[in-house]
Amino acid sequence: MRKESILDLTPLGHIGAIDQHSFLQLLIEGPRDKIVTFIKVNNFGIDKKIPEISLEFNEQNDFLNGHTLQELLNSECDATYESIKNQNIPADMIVLDDVNYSTG
Repeated sequence: MRKESILDLTPLGHIGAIDQHSFLQLLIEGPRDKIVTFIKVNNFGIDKKIPEISLEFNEQNDFLNGHTLQELLNSECDATYESIKNQNIPADMIVLDDVNYSTG
């Protein structure tokens, strides 16, 4: 009897650093049986700026001041994608120009 290979797709959305960290641990330290697809949006259509805040003893994070949330999220996406590729984990990226927020 021939054993067939089964391939399942499991979409996972990650919110925040904790979800991302746990999943990256699974990818890097776990079995090499996954392919990762990133979905990146170039233009969110919402230009939310990160506030200009400087906290004593936390000045190393001032580099975020004045940038947009879109810039931060896309930089995180690019960096995570590169780190996975550098670990020889199969990954690809779908890049969307923008997001359509209409409901109908």
